[in-house]
Amino acid sequence: YEDGLNSRSGDGFRTLQSFSTKYANVDNTAYKQEPFAKLAHEYWGEWDYSNQHILAALEPLDSTKYGDYKTGKWASTDAVRTQIVKKVIKFQLVWLYALHELESAYAKYTDTTRTDEERYGANGAVHAFDEWWAFYVGSLEDGSVESGETDGDGKGYGPYIAAEKFAEPFGTEGYVVSNGGKSYVNWELMFQAHAAQRLLQKAGNEEELADVFKCIRAMMKVPLIQGCIRYAYVTTTKEGTDEFAKYKGEMWAFCSAALPFLHEADADAAATVRAETEVSNTASPDFDKIKEAFNGETVNKMGLRCSDIGHLNKKDYKDADHKECNDVDLSNENAYADAKICPKIKMPNSGTALRGSWFLSFALVAVAWVMH
Repeated sequence: YEDGLNSRSGDGFRTLQSFSTKYANVDNTAYKQEPFAKLAHEYWGEWDYSNQHILAALEPLDSTKYGDYKTGKWASTDAVRTQIVKKVIKFQLVWLYALHELESAYAKYTDTTRTDEERYGANGAVHAFDEWWAFYVGSLEDGSVESGETDGDGKGYGPYIAAEKFAEPFGTEGYVVSNGGKSYVNWELMFQAHAAQRLLQKAGNEEELADVFKCIRAMMKVPLIQGCIRYAYVTTTKEGTDEFAKYKGEMWAFCSAALPFLHEADADAAATVRAETEVSNTASPDFDKIKEAFNGETVNKMGLRCSDIGHLNKKDYKDADHKECNDVDLSNENAYADAKICPKIKMPNSGTALRGSWFLSFALVAVAWVMH
């Protein structure tokens, strides 16, 4: 975590820790302007919030913000701490750094002090954008064995896995692509990524790219919200079993990830979710309160539609009584994320392009980038 091993950068190695601590560096002012970084800082009060959370679980330490990992009844267990370290790294630390590359791409594209080659060339904005996809998917996109997965499932170890994991439970699957993936979120992200690749290599596409990036940012929220909802419910079913601690850790890893943008939409709803799901709370969560927190109004204010989130299916979660929320106001303007823009974006210079048809070649290029 602190020293790095597999991802070379320059003369040394990237470290997972540095993905977060870069935000705390006083010289990195551009990092502090990124939408999700600003939201998280406003909520947690620390730029390297994911690093601080991980360190609290690793040491362990008691933290009033993140959890009583040293002395807590459940938080101090290996089962909880293992889940926190694994999932905060994947779905908060790496997730945010992947988005950093997205923001870097737009900044390079719109930087008029750069030459055209620096903006639109192969080593310009599009290079940073490719790194977003590489960090999002990871170098082992296909081949994870976590939770019983096998080669060919198209899931892997990066943030990408969450959208695939929750697609079937929430009914947001059915968008099959050639790697075995089936998530609507990842399908949409792949289409938008390909569109942005083309747009970034030509001048004059600032407005189109702004819309693409709003779509991407919105879609990146979805799996974190789904994870919070799913694990909150599953935790209620595991009380009194040996698995309770494990699921409590997973619940807090995802809910703590979603809290900053839920807080932006509704501070009271975020406070409710935090009180019910934080790992220092020894009780099982009240799932009715979690469902209500992610209602149509808060979902729309986050720049999402209720259909983006879906609902827990009745086959596997029959007692959850979780229904898809009802959109309240799709005219809510989120300054940086907007899922309703997604269907309006057309593939540049290719009137007959099919979404997802280019996936395999792009994914292979992305995987190669992660180790460059």
